[in-house]
Amino acid sequence: NYKFTSCKANMQVIKELAGKLPADIPFFAELPSSTWYKERYIEEFKENRIGLIGVHMPEMAGLAPFYPVSTNYFTYLRLYGKSRLWIVPDDKVTDYRYKNDEIKKILNRCIDASVLSKEIFISFCNVTGGNAAVNALDMKKIVENDY
Repeated sequence: NYKFTSCKANMQVIKELAGKLPADIPFFAELPSSTWYKERYIEEFKENRIGLIGVHMPEMAGLAPFYPVSTNYFTYLRLYGKSRLWIVPDDKVTDYRYKNDEIKKILNRCIDASVLSKEIFISFCNVTGGNAAVNALDMKKIVENDY
């Protein structure tokens, strides 16, 4: 929820959740509020080996920037698309189909993140109309042909 903003109490909730898993199982948090993307929080995620999911969504006030980063030796991206209706209460609108040039930009950011990552996980979440499957196949072709 983008209203789950950064503060000590919320960071403690995340740490407690992460602490419930065995140390060898990576824990990731998806935090769409822009308030989490400050160096002090990024460092705290790294210190606690908590993965921060890079979310690709509309560029709107209060929402997180697209920030692929490895805070626990893995990078995990969730791609929702740029539909400005994404923030509509109670129903995220994920009807968005990525263009190939957008996919290439995302892949280039993955290359940057790969320096510190053992693995990179990418999930297309723009599920409306089958866009996620189409875009996953598009990305596969781009990787096979261009990278």
